[in-house]
Amino acid sequence: MNETVGLVSATSFRVPAPGLQMTFGVSWPGLLLDGRSTARQRFSPAGAGSTGLSAPRRLTGAAAHRVPAAVAERAQRIIEQEHRLTSLHRMPYEPATRPVASLAPPVAVRGARRRASGASRASARWFGIVRRREVGLAATEPGVSELDAGTAATAATAAEALELEQRRLDTWWEALRSGHQTVVTDQLVRAFAEAGLAAAPMTVHGSYLGLAVLAPEEHLLPTEAVTLSPQGTLSVRPASKAHRARLQRQVVASAVLAAVRCAFAAAPGLAHIRVVVLRAEHRGAVDDVSAIGVVELSRRDLAVADLGVGAEALLTHYGEALRWDISHPEVALRKIPLDDVPELATLLARLCRTGVDDSHRMLEPALA
Repeated sequence: MNETVGLVSATSFRVPAPGLQMTFGVSWPGLLLDGRSTARQRFSPAGAGSTGLSAPRRLTGAAAHRVPAAVAERAQRIIEQEHRLTSLHRMPYEPATRPVASLAPPVAVRGARRRASGASRASARWFGIVRRREVGLAATEPGVSELDAGTAATAATAAEALELEQRRLDTWWEALRSGHQTVVTDQLVRAFAEAGLAAAPMTVHGSYLGLAVLAPEEHLLPTEAVTLSPQGTLSVRPASKAHRARLQRQVVASAVLAAVRCAFAAAPGLAHIRVVVLRAEHRGAVDDVSAIGVVELSRRDLAVADLGVGAEALLTHYGEALRWDISHPEVALRKIPLDDVPELATLLARLCRTGVDDSHRMLEPALA
């Protein structure tokens, strides 16, 4: 297996293919193609949901009736697929809340007494009513004090364990809110995995997060587009280069906003997130990774943003220090020189190290 790593050009970096899989997962195809309309996480035992995913528009009117049913159905599928691709940022994410320890189920004293009495009564004949009552009382009374004492001791131990667990949870919660690097990183890794988002935290400094988002691959985009002529005639044709470029920018922007909203929900101490968008081109056993976008987003801005607006327009309006090649609306996103994104150095080293280590593990014989 080719394990070569190194700089390919001023704008791309070659890493072993397992590096991307181990760091980001292979989540985009499942999320974009299986028709799921929502993605939810459970960061804590409780939490309120946020904005839901709107339904795609339906083909109605004369335009849909002037074409064969098969064409109208194919056009509707394309519209729905494009809607899923560009609506990732509208997914609901439950905000993390302070976890509360739960008490273990107490010992059922009454049930234990009933079982002891029932076992003794079973030894007496069923028609000896008086005898059965006497046997039941005799079996219950000697064990009452021991059972009550044991229950009290168990309750005291459970209360101490509950208090200890709550202190542990409160320590974790305060670390999450204060931006503890390890705690926040672990929380985000879990959150992105549960949401099916190809994102990975790079750096955490208090309320600031450096985040890498792997752009959905271009082969996930529809190869056809729905058009409507000036005369109102509906048709399905191969998507033009300009259409795919505009769609790609919307999809990438939607993925960025989805990852940022997910991170803000999972880590309440975060206030600002700087995102570097990566694109991977597969070349056999290696991937050429390049940066195609950089943007900074704040919790305050996204809290008031209208998610019904297109994702690219939201990035343009709310994004700070935006590096987004929009010199021409029909041009796909271009690569950014790696010298302009020095924060990628640590992530690229991790990708290379993870990929090589994983390759060695796959080649090693199984231990006896």
